[in-house]
Amino acid sequence: MDLIVTTTPTGATVSTPYEVFVVRNGGAPSADYAVLRIDKADEPSASWSTPTSALLKCDGARIWHFQNFASIRADGDKFLHATVKLDCGQMMVSLYLHAAPLTRCGPSRDEREMGPSDTKTRP
Repeated sequence: MDLIVTTTPTGATVSTPYEVFVVRNGGAPSADYAVLRIDKADEPSASWSTPTSALLKCDGARIWHFQNFASIRADGDKFLHATVKLDCGQMMVSLYLHAAPLTRCGPSRDEREMGPSDTKTRP
């Protein structure tokens, strides 16, 4: 497998985005194989710590996407697998999670429409 770091040229007032891909040997990067997307940082370093474990390093990055594994179709029904570790120092708190909240802070729309008397009997 190969690690590929790419960037997209931007204007002077826009931060430079970087992407890291895990691909088959000699393969081309595609969105399906992206394991890291960052901006507001210098180019990340990408290296193999073992034949199936990658280490990505970046300083002061805003992290838009990180995936700690890669599964790449090798041939037919066979897949290559790799683990991916990320070392961005203290900036790990900048990781943007795209998940729904686990708790609800107020009544649902149905509860508001039913009125106060109906919601008292509901858990």
